[in-house]
Amino acid sequence: MGKLLSIRNKECLKILKKAIKNARSQGIRILHFSLESNHVHLIIEATSNQILTKGMRSFTITFAKGINKGRIQFERYHLHVLKTLRETRNAIHYVLFNHQKHTGLKTAYVSTYSSLGVIKNLKELAKEMRMTVVLRGIPELNFLDDPRSWLAKKSLNLQLIC
Repeated sequence: MGKLLSIRNKECLKILKKAIKNARSQGIRILHFSLESNHVHLIIEATSNQILTKGMRSFTITFAKGINKGRIQFERYHLHVLKTLRETRNAIHYVLFNHQKHTGLKTAYVSTYSSLGVIKNLKELAKEMRMTVVLRGIPELNFLDDPRSWLAKKSLNLQLIC
């Protein structure tokens, strides 16, 4: 067994950006992400299962080869097709606030390790959740895609539900 590695760092973020760009070339659209200490959460749009499979294969291979140290499991991912607006909002909320959930913080730090900074109503959302938002310089997120599906577009205009 190898040493466990935290992937929540700037080097892995660069590798994540490259993996997202490579996956995009296979046709998937990555809308949100959260880089955690030992896993990555993604909200993705794909027009078919074949495109999703190719895009995720490209993503995992690029990310795994880029890191190439420690003990990390890359051979699987959890797929959940979002079918309703509530489900979509909850999934985005889960991805964006996952780090706060696991650390037990009541402060949402907008950092470079998630796409939390793209939420337009972030301050209102934080107030509703009784959470403080700390901006540590809005991250450059130009490597993410704009949503095309109605569910993803609509979920960005509504407050996310806890």
